[in-house]
Amino acid sequence: MPSPTCLARGLCACLLGLTVSPVLHAVDNYNSSTEKINENLTHFSSEAEKNRQPEEDMIDELQERQYLLGDTGGWREDLADYGLAIDLSFAMNLAGNPVGGDSRGFTQLNSTGLNFGVDLEKLAGLEGLSFFSSLSVRSGTSLTLSHIHNVINVQQLYGNESYRLVNLYLEQVLLDGHFSIKAGRIAQFDDFSHSDAFAYYMNNAFDGQPVGFFFMGPFTAYPVTTWGALIRGGVPTGQHDGFYGMVGAYGADSNQANVDNHGTDFTFNFDQGANIMGELGYKLNWSKYSSGLPGKYALGAWMFTGPFTTNSGGTTDNIGGLYYFIEQNLYREGVPEQVPNSERMQARQVWGQSEGFMEEIQGLYFWTTGQFNLSDDVNQADLFASAGLYYRGLLPGRDQDILSLGAAWLNFSSSWGNAQRAAGQPVQDYEVELELSYRYQVTNYFYLQPNIQGVINPGAANQFDDALVIGLQLQVDF
Repeated sequence: MPSPTCLARGLCACLLGLTVSPVLHAVDNYNSSTEKINENLTHFSSEAEKNRQPEEDMIDELQERQYLLGDTGGWREDLADYGLAIDLSFAMNLAGNPVGGDSRGFTQLNSTGLNFGVDLEKLAGLEGLSFFSSLSVRSGTSLTLSHIHNVINVQQLYGNESYRLVNLYLEQVLLDGHFSIKAGRIAQFDDFSHSDAFAYYMNNAFDGQPVGFFFMGPFTAYPVTTWGALIRGGVPTGQHDGFYGMVGAYGADSNQANVDNHGTDFTFNFDQGANIMGELGYKLNWSKYSSGLPGKYALGAWMFTGPFTTNSGGTTDNIGGLYYFIEQNLYREGVPEQVPNSERMQARQVWGQSEGFMEEIQGLYFWTTGQFNLSDDVNQADLFASAGLYYRGLLPGRDQDILSLGAAWLNFSSSWGNAQRAAGQPVQDYEVELELSYRYQVTNYFYLQPNIQGVINPGAANQFDDALVIGLQLQVDF
């Protein structure tokens, strides 16, 4: 018979077995479950990584596109093979004046542009010949007209708020680009007194074209065009040094800007005669072999044959004026000055698709332009002058961004003031526009351009307090 001690030991062993066995079983199950969970987590992590990679690739591809819609299934390239190009863009100007002007407010202007080009050399074998047309749709309200009541619009998109046929012309290029002829529905400032630097601002004193012209004669500018022809000769466009010259003749039709005709009045009703313009310019250090700082210098003149009514109530013919334009690179980033432009491009000191170094090289630039009315007894102004600085790629890692500063002065003629005084109206003297702008290039096809503007003597007649304008310009290329 077993002793009590043996029975006690056996009983303890049984109890210990009953207690430990479930625990060991639970531990085994826990280890097995943990391994299973870890396997699942690894699987899920691997699947998430696989899913995340296409998303990252898609984001990178969107950022690298030249257009929001990309090649759109290859149709851009297919069209280009036949010499066809279609571009669609949307721009917006937002602006408010928290200080000054006649009243405070906030407005928005929109513009949609559609361009269609045909390289007839590719399409039909007609060497050097091309066709171009464009459409514009604009809408919105001007802050200048509705609240500030100043003279020069603080939003450059204002004008012809409707749908409109804009350009419609043929251009023939000859002698390897040294000579060209353009004719059809065109505007003077598609070619004359032109610089891409003007687009780095939102105020109409700068953006588009120098606004002084329009206070000195019945000129046309986007989206308004007229019948005209242009001859250009000398150094070709693009990366070439040297002189160039151009002469244009345009119909002066007072009805062309009429919103109701939508750009489809094709009559030759030139009730203000003809407009003749000429420009002689020199491009310095634009060649890819040049090592100096690039610049562009131009002098020009214009004449309208009339007839016109003078500010004193008479009539006259043959009014005109002079203008100048200067743009000069002052400082280049990164590469020593003696390095040729071609090597600068290889060193990635450039961006974008433009053919001119003035639109590519990072650094500091200066520009200035002015118009002088030689017939100040006709029209409103006798002098307009503007100047500015811009820096391309100022901030590290932001090579495509542009910081710009501009100032403009519009001076009204004494004959215009005398006419206003005789009519019992406020006499206009001068108005000054100031702008500080920063273009943030989000992608190749999209930018945001916040800006701060100052308007001194709004309305030019000492009627309203100086205005502060906070604005935003944006554009998307589809």
